[in-house]
Amino acid sequence: MQRIWITCALLVSLTSGLVGQASPVVSLDDPVYRDIEKLVAFDMVDEIVFTARPYTRIEIARFFQQVDNKLETVRAELESGHIDAVEGAALREDIATVEATIERYRSAYAWEIEQLAGGGGGDSFEPYIVSRVSAGWVWANSRSRAVPYNGLGEIATDVNPLLQNRRGRHLVDGNTFYLEADHSITVSRHFAFALRPRAQLGFLRGAGDDVNEFLFQRMSGTFTVGNVRLTFGRETEFWGQGREAGLLISNNARGFDMIKLENDRPFRLPWILGNLGSTKMSLFVADLGDDQTFPHAKLVGYRLSLKPWRVLELGTGMLIHIGGDGAPDASLGKQLQDLFPFVENIFGRTWDVGSNKQAGVDARLRIPGARGLSFYYEGIIEDIDFSKGSTMFWEEAGHLLGMSVPRITRNGNLSLAAELHHGGVRLYRHHIRLQGLTLNRFIIGNNLGPDANAAHLFLNARATDNDLLEFHGAVEGRKIDRMRLIRPDYVRLETFPMEMRYRVTGSWRHWSPGERLSFGLTFGLERVTNFSFVQDSRRTNVAGEVFFSFEP
Repeated sequence: MQRIWITCALLVSLTSGLVGQASPVVSLDDPVYRDIEKLVAFDMVDEIVFTARPYTRIEIARFFQQVDNKLETVRAELESGHIDAVEGAALREDIATVEATIERYRSAYAWEIEQLAGGGGGDSFEPYIVSRVSAGWVWANSRSRAVPYNGLGEIATDVNPLLQNRRGRHLVDGNTFYLEADHSITVSRHFAFALRPRAQLGFLRGAGDDVNEFLFQRMSGTFTVGNVRLTFGRETEFWGQGREAGLLISNNARGFDMIKLENDRPFRLPWILGNLGSTKMSLFVADLGDDQTFPHAKLVGYRLSLKPWRVLELGTGMLIHIGGDGAPDASLGKQLQDLFPFVENIFGRTWDVGSNKQAGVDARLRIPGARGLSFYYEGIIEDIDFSKGSTMFWEEAGHLLGMSVPRITRNGNLSLAAELHHGGVRLYRHHIRLQGLTLNRFIIGNNLGPDANAAHLFLNARATDNDLLEFHGAVEGRKIDRMRLIRPDYVRLETFPMEMRYRVTGSWRHWSPGERLSFGLTFGLERVTNFSFVQDSRRTNVAGEVFFSFEP
């Protein structure tokens, strides 16, 4: 009876008390995400879950609403006369910086801000359209290589970091010319639609087929009622605390063709569970298409994020790669049971349905009064099996440890982040699903891949109000030794030279939310030693891009 009560209370919490407003998501490469981090560092946004990215336009408008409310409180404190002159001067400087940041977005998000303020009330509703056309040229002299079999499992992917982490865009070793049109339409209070067709001409430097294609990066609908949001179609998904690489789902592969159910904004669970703080939950089922060992295999994911304190965020998630044409036979009941792998281990029951599972946890801790200084961690494990002992937490695991300072300078125009990554020897591989956990040859998780370690440094600067600079340095070491599991340990049967990659990339973007035209360029340089695990084989990879976008 108690379970029924909790379930009913949860449903009521999700669907009542809030007027739903459908809204499309904002691309992860939009500079607004960096400014949101800066606003959090100024202690202006509390109700935010980092792992809920990408945010919808209405969610971002809610962050701006929080900032406006906080500014009113801070101004009242200043006028009270209880703050000394030195602290007051510093606080006024911070207020001016925050106000300037918010003002950059007021016109671009005016419609959403008006809806939240109640200006869109009544029976009438005017559909709202946001459109942007982008074009560019990418030139690259950067050879890809496959990830060989290591005796433990297969993975069908290529390694070419300069051209990856682009949400599944197939950039070539040569010249790529592309055109994209990003459209989002809020049709009604409850329905929004997003469309992003992409056409490209890809001319390879050497032998091979050119990559000329037309596809949809996004094509999705969003239906919102109360605090429940249903998304269907092809849409971007990102799980994790990392800057670019979520260990479960990163920005490396394109969006999923999926159905997704989640709460539109954080809420508190009923009963004593409310002490867990603000909560975000999501569940999706995606079709991975024809390019799978078992065509149209499904990827099922569910995630829970909690914020018990304003400076602490905790999360956990699960991915299950299951089914598909020709997959091992299993009843519907066994497939449903397989979606909860902890049950198999706790009760000693196994259902061999040929699936692959990944479970992850993450956390972010922000240090108050330290200019937004945050420490974050992600960890995932492959195919939960406690009989393997400690190997399950290193050789069959992935880890990401990071540190972020959004306000190196007081005004936040300079920010820094650093990360350490580890990929275990079996990460993303599988012995039956020979594509591994990939989509169209892109790893769904961290593109570092298996049996590898890396260190990353990110530096972002706002040179002027409209000029953004980004720098990224990375050192990566990858191995491909032949392995064998002799429980509980993994043994290296044959070793090869470690491939090392030293990479720097930089970008400049002239951009403002209020301007119709934006443009920029990127450049990357990578030095590789022991390329493809051949002793003393060296390569120097380079890539550059020129791009512009226009809002009609």
